[in-house]
Amino acid sequence: YGFMGGVMIVDLSTNKMIANFDLQDYNVDPDDPFYHLANDIIIDSSGNAYVTDSFGGAIYKITYDSNNSTMPYSMGLFSYTSEWQVPGYIFFDGLSMDPVNGEFILVNGWINNDIDNSLSPFFGGYSVMIKIPMDTPMKPKMCNYSNVVELDRGFDGQIFSDDGMYLYVTGDMASAVYRFTSEDNWDTLTLEQVKTTQSVEPTAIALAANGPYGTGVDESVYVSSAFFTFDAKPAYPIELLDFSNSDSIVVAAFEIEVEIPINSYSLDDKLYYMKKDFLLPETMRYYSQNDLGFLTGSMGYGTIFQMIPSTTSNMTGNPLNFTVEEFYSNDILNFSAGFAIDLERDILFICHANIKTFGSGLFQSPAPDNWTYGFMGGV
Repeated sequence: YGFMGGVMIVDLSTNKMIANFDLQDYNVDPDDPFYHLANDIIIDSSGNAYVTDSFGGAIYKITYDSNNSTMPYSMGLFSYTSEWQVPGYIFFDGLSMDPVNGEFILVNGWINNDIDNSLSPFFGGYSVMIKIPMDTPMKPKMCNYSNVVELDRGFDGQIFSDDGMYLYVTGDMASAVYRFTSEDNWDTLTLEQVKTTQSVEPTAIALAANGPYGTGVDESVYVSSAFFTFDAKPAYPIELLDFSNSDSIVVAAFEIEVEIPINSYSLDDKLYYMKKDFLLPETMRYYSQNDLGFLTGSMGYGTIFQMIPSTTSNMTGNPLNFTVEEFYSNDILNFSAGFAIDLERDILFICHANIKTFGSGLFQSPAPDNWTYGFMGGV
């Protein structure tokens, strides 16, 4: 398996691409054959971005320099240790920055017990959390759990509450959302609560306090889900989970059909197929500012969509109906993962990959006429 991971930067005020960084250009070892997957991305208050490289075992930093009018962004390695790059060891996924003082980043990942598995690290193993100090990023450390021994593989999207008291993490394999607390500045995580989702394989997560049905406090989150499908054209709900009580509300359910024929790619003398006929929301963000609302990034379609509420209802009524419109796409994007918007500077960061480099049999011929492949994941 493997991707050529990249991060695209777009000026939303002009809708023009500023830069497109290829992670292959920033290998820890220039001779290293490892592939890359730019998965999740976050932005700090200074306009710098941090990116997880799921396959490369590294965290990269995109630095913003307001004094450089020609190219204000540059990319470089931020955090790495050699043990991370053992094949099948840690698959990095979601990350969050300390919302109080900005002193550290927490990064989740999956450890696979069977590194000989040809699809490692997608099956088996367990989830971990890693703390990266901002002042010594090359000295990351594994977090401990205080009240659980191990959690199944599947940590995906994550987000801190605004006050830093809680860390919410989706568990796609468990169809659950975990809420953690900490008494030692997040060196140790205490599993405080688990909520099972109505939908399958929750991936992306966002705070819901100020959004539709939000409680006004950091006790509720939005969750979106994505899952494998071969024949069905599923709806992808946005679900609200209120951790202050037992409520679980499906805020929205939507389905998009995009009639695009099967794409075939020739790679290593084999033929690979991918039929892109549905929206698969790899990332979901909720922005209460600038009238942005819900945005979702589609892995299967390589586009970021904006979901605009068209009707409203009360908590016990029907789910909100949404009009789904294209927010951003271009000719380069054919597989988008995580994204984030720097609202102060009106800059969009998009993690993406070249699907033509994805191999090892997942799209190998022969493919059934009606074959559809969905790839799970989230931020």
